[in-house]
Amino acid sequence: MRCGHGRLLQFDHIVPVFMGGGPNAENGQLLCKLCHGLKSQYEQAVRDNEADANRLARCIDAFWVHTFERK
Repeated sequence: MRCGHGRLLQFDHIVPVFMGGGPNAENGQLLCKLCHGLKSQYEQAVRDNEADANRLARCIDAFWVHTFERK
């Protein structure tokens, strides 16, 4: 149990399946319904914006590569 609540616990994948998390006990934790719902909403937002996040990460990487090549 991670969130500290002891009632109405739900199984949660620590690393979501869509991000490569496995369906095993090592990738599991128990969360209350509220915490599980909030975590799931956050993960869905990340998933929905994954293309934008990946594009931003590539731009940041390119900036640093260019910066260090100039030195």
